[in-house]
Amino acid sequence: MEKITLPWKFSALVSIFIFSTIVFSTASTSDLIALEITVDSIKDVTCPGEESGAITISVSGGTGLYTYSWKKIDDGTTYSVNAPNITGLGAGNYEVLVTDEGGDSITSNPIKISVSDSEAPVISATDVYGSADFDSCFAQSVALNVSVSDNCSVGEPTGTRDDNLPLTDPYPVGETVITWNVTDDNGNAADPVEQRIFITDDQSPVAAATNFTAYLDATGNVTVTTADIDNGSRDNCPAALALSLSKYTFSCADLGDNLITLTASDGRNFDSEMEITVTVVDDLAPVITAEPIIVPTDSGECFATVAMTATAEDNCASDSQLTGVRSDGLPLTDPFEIGTTTITWTA
Repeated sequence: MEKITLPWKFSALVSIFIFSTIVFSTASTSDLIALEITVDSIKDVTCPGEESGAITISVSGGTGLYTYSWKKIDDGTTYSVNAPNITGLGAGNYEVLVTDEGGDSITSNPIKISVSDSEAPVISATDVYGSADFDSCFAQSVALNVSVSDNCSVGEPTGTRDDNLPLTDPYPVGETVITWNVTDDNGNAADPVEQRIFITDDQSPVAAATNFTAYLDATGNVTVTTADIDNGSRDNCPAALALSLSKYTFSCADLGDNLITLTASDGRNFDSEMEITVTVVDDLAPVITAEPIIVPTDSGECFATVAMTATAEDNCASDSQLTGVRSDGLPLTDPFEIGTTTITWTA
């Protein structure tokens, strides 16, 4: 009995083992997990044109080992990198195709590498000191000495003068302020920088004067102005030219020639002086006042004693010498005969 049953038992065991193996195999193919891509990290580039970007992904699901095919979506460039991470990338949009050993594949969504420059450019500008051109109140040629630096690409800075004139226009004597600005290619704006242009006037004025004749008025005075004396005084900065006289007013005490000085100043350099003569003239004659006199004869006489009432006034004499001549040739103090006697007065 045992010899018979043993083979039967063995045969049953074998059948059970084979059946179990078949069931396991069919179950593993139906329970596979779908491929899935996860973007682990993205390294952006700092500046346009750089190729320092990188992407790292991880893959789950599928069967066996994976293969990777990287491509730049923007221009179709493909990369011979069979790995979950790729480096040396520039700014742009990328994708990766992942295939497992069973032939299943998945393509990632677009992965973007951006320009991450946040560093502003820096403007350097030094103040400028210069002198006005000869016989001019401006400096034509001024070197502005401005530069700009940036970690990426940046253009030339732009400057705005506080007098709103073009940068290439001449710069006037005094101070002109230029405000400089610039924005780099990634939109980062530099802090504005002010540059001052100092232009000095190193040329002295020139005084030019002419002699002048001044006439006293009725009060015995006269005032002379710089316009009376000036004969083309000049300065390279006309607006700064100031003229003055050592003496402006004259009176009867100054009759005749008087030496005075015309001074030209620009407030920046040495003054210029010129001495001239002002001749003071009194050309106003004295004014005589004489009213007709009608008087009766003295009591019991055929003549009359007359007191003279004529007066003379002059701008330069408080008591002018008055002289009268009678038409009858007699002295003024003699009695006057009946009738009309004419007196001619001079002063």
